[in-house]
Amino acid sequence: MQNSVLKSLSGAIFALAAVTAATALSSHAKAEMFTTKQPSLLRQAEKALARGDGSTALELTGTLRRQGVPARYVADVFGAECRAQLQLDDALAAEDACREALQTATGQAKWRLYNNLGVAQLRLGHYDHALASFRRATRISHSSDTPRRNLSLLQRFLRESTPEAGAEQLAANPQH
Repeated sequence: MQNSVLKSLSGAIFALAAVTAATALSSHAKAEMFTTKQPSLLRQAEKALARGDGSTALELTGTLRRQGVPARYVADVFGAECRAQLQLDDALAAEDACREALQTATGQAKWRLYNNLGVAQLRLGHYDHALASFRRATRISHSSDTPRRNLSLLQRFLRESTPEAGAEQLAANPQH
């Protein structure tokens, strides 16, 4: 029962993050993320992710990594792989990809990575690590409430959760 609630919670958090990230990017971040110099395969992977096609996104980023990723796009490629793995429900691989992305990420891009890392950690049942990741994302984010909402959802879940109690309530209202 608690496992299905965690899936519902992490699914709600990831969906909220995806919607927020898609709509809340500033024009500067959009220009930085989708420049004409960005590798074509990375643009295609981002489009696949937007369609919910994590498998295609992974194929494209894998091809790009085999061809050699320009240094300035390494974090973007691993970030896309993290999101693809989350879409495919492979939290362990998502966690690894997020950590790789964070090695070279800079600026505001880091909040999304820490947020997605938190989602992966939540799905793995690593609550303390998920809390820490959501807290870091909250400190970094200036344009999104997503990490704060995710942190609040997880804190509420942990506060109210016993193996049975609270879990049903969370499953009924995953976006609160």
